[in-house]
Amino acid sequence: MPRMLKGMEKGQWKVETLEHSAVKPGQKLPAMTMCIDNLMKQAKEHQAAKGERQCKPRLVMDGSDEAVMEMACPQRTVITTMKRESSKAVLADMQASGDHPAHIKMRYTHLGPCRKGQAAFSRDKK
Repeated sequence: MPRMLKGMEKGQWKVETLEHSAVKPGQKLPAMTMCIDNLMKQAKEHQAAKGERQCKPRLVMDGSDEAVMEMACPQRTVITTMKRESSKAVLADMQASGDHPAHIKMRYTHLGPCRKGQAAFSRDKK
């Protein structure tokens, strides 16, 4: 976990896609809300069921306001740069190379604790 996310690693986050290389210019993708608590629980259950990881995560830079992470998989590598915009907002820039090259820029805004029974992901209504 990057230092810049300490204290914000739980709860719900609004995710806005600002840029996506697979989307036509001017097309806006709907925002979504993530409940990190439920997402982490699902990830742990999935990891236990799957066994050994094929992808290798690496924290390249770990600052208090910026972090760079690399996820190296057999078919692709994803470099994610995260920058703190405020006490509750983070800008993420992801660059994927390999079998599915892509560029995605997203803003994550921390909304507070998850609601009881909240799904790991939900699309926000327009």
